[in-house]
Amino acid sequence: MVEVAGDARGRGRVPVADLAAARARHRRRAQYRRRRIGVGLGFGLVALAVAFALSGSSGPGGDARAGAAGGGAHGNRAAGRGTAGAATVAGGLATESSAAPPAAEAGLLPWQLQYPVSREVVLPTGHPNSLLVAGGLTLSGASSNGVFRLDTSTGTLGLVANLPASTHDAAGAALPGSAIVLGGGTTAPASESQGVGAGGASLLGSLPAARADAAGTAVGRTAYVVGGYDGQSLDAEVLATTNGRTFRRVAALPVPVRYPAVAAVGGEIYVLGGETLGGQPVRTIQVVDPARRRA
Repeated sequence: MVEVAGDARGRGRVPVADLAAARARHRRRAQYRRRRIGVGLGFGLVALAVAFALSGSSGPGGDARAGAAGGGAHGNRAAGRGTAGAATVAGGLATESSAAPPAAEAGLLPWQLQYPVSREVVLPTGHPNSLLVAGGLTLSGASSNGVFRLDTSTGTLGLVANLPASTHDAAGAALPGSAIVLGGGTTAPASESQGVGAGGASLLGSLPAARADAAGTAVGRTAYVVGGYDGQSLDAEVLATTNGRTFRRVAALPVPVRYPAVAAVGGEIYVLGGETLGGQPVRTIQVVDPARRRA
């Protein structure tokens, strides 16, 4: 005889053996669901760990390492960036790229100038940890003649000389053994060329014409004066000097400007921006080639 049992609602009678089999199937399904959920959670945790690891390697050298290991176009691009510590492939051999430069920091130093000043000339002296600060416009609106040496290792600032002619908005350049201050002016542009050396400051000579608002730089043992204003018009002539006494014309700027920024790279002088005679800033980038005497 087969025993039977009624369901909870009394809708019929089900054989006990069938009921046991149904319960077993239910338990197996529940176990399968639990295992499936557990596997899914495991894959999710693994994916999170991989994502975290990849995000951590995206700093300096991370992309390059991933690219070098992965190969293909992406790998070549990443390896080509040459980030710090990245393994690159050259001629089939893996080589370690050079280390990245140290991080740059900016902050307010506890040091101060002798007095508030702007539009001064600042030049290296040729000695480690040493800068010259010459001339400038003071808080009262007067031009300064002070020349100070700043020790960048200690912050010590000391007066080393007085320029024969007070000036601001001058050009400057560092030559071996001396620094020269070119032009500038007080109430009007001036033409004085002044030198600062071990013996103090002295008047060297004169520019061909008065010039203020110019910029200076040096290529080897030659100093250059670029841009500027003579009081009425802009001066396009680029002048060269090796001693601050005699000057020669090198080239003429295609776009005459005052207040440009200049830098010498590879024997050429780059002239960035500046202002027109009407005071409008410009976006031009000009280059002067002293060897070919052209701009």
